Amino acid sequence: MVIDSNEPGILVIKTAQTIPNGELWLHQASSAERLDRALTCLDHPPEVADLDALEHHLNAIFAETK
Repeated sequence: MVIDSNEPGILVIKTAQTIPNGELWLHQASSAERLDRALTCLDHPPEVADLDALEHHLNAIFAETK
């Protein structure tokens, strides 16, 4: 709620929506898109990962950089 006083003795009461500074980023278009994608991921169960294959892949990449 916002209260304005344009003249002495007259108060104008207005409804207002406020967004805390710490939550303002949630209302920006780029953040909203990222949040939508993240929430969509929650609807799909994670896939089983082959950690041995991942380790082999990462070791191969790091071996190339040496």
